[in-house]
Amino acid sequence: MRRMLDFQNEAGVRLFLDHGADPRLPLRPGLRPQVQQALVVSGRASTITALLDRGADPDESWHGMSAYKVAVRFGRDEAAAVLAARGADTSTVNDHDRAIGACVAGRTPPPVRGPIAALDVLEQVARAGHVDAVRALLDLDPSIDTVLHRTRALHAAVWTGRGAVVKLVLERGVDLAYRNEYGGDALGATLHGSVNCQDPNGGPGSKLSEEAHPGDYPEIVEMLLAAGIAVPARVDSGSAAVRDVLRCHGAVDPE
Repeated sequence: MRRMLDFQNEAGVRLFLDHGADPRLPLRPGLRPQVQQALVVSGRASTITALLDRGADPDESWHGMSAYKVAVRFGRDEAAAVLAARGADTSTVNDHDRAIGACVAGRTPPPVRGPIAALDVLEQVARAGHVDAVRALLDLDPSIDTVLHRTRALHAAVWTGRGAVVKLVLERGVDLAYRNEYGGDALGATLHGSVNCQDPNGGPGSKLSEEAHPGDYPEIVEMLLAAGIAVPARVDSGSAAVRDVLRCHGAVDPE
């Protein structure tokens, strides 16, 4: 059922729920619980309702953040209303959460004071290619616009091939030497995504080449090289189109 949530497959979620899947069942450490994953990935009120109808906790918490708070921060207004109607504690939300959610939803955010912490939201909207939301979050307050925030957003965007987001965050300045949790820099993440990110919403999957998400990977490679990332000596990974770009910049095929 978790993978159905990842791929925004509500019919699949309901199928598992109808056959006894427990939305309260703890998952392995590090994974968001079921309601929160549904909120982050799609935020469909109908999916949240289905989970709650089968016993999910409307006050589900993850890393100290309630489901209602997540709904507000991700601009999921209908889902937030569903959670509130089911008894979720709405007092967990503050003005910063509302401002962040407004940026994601395309509304003018209310004025806020103090540092803004929105890396969780920024990475997700960058991964999804919502360039206007990324720009709004970076503009919300100078304190959100740190090199780490922009760099993490860059890595999220390159893996899913979101060229417009990559262009924006590069213009804002990033740390090109930063390596993600897998040890890869932004170019490495681009090469890996160009082959493995068949579905930007759900990650790796099994699709025919004509069905797979194409992404803006060749253009992203050009942008990263222009920004200062070194051309790899050899072309040993990446899609055919990405490899062609690297060859044009002097990389050679492995012997």
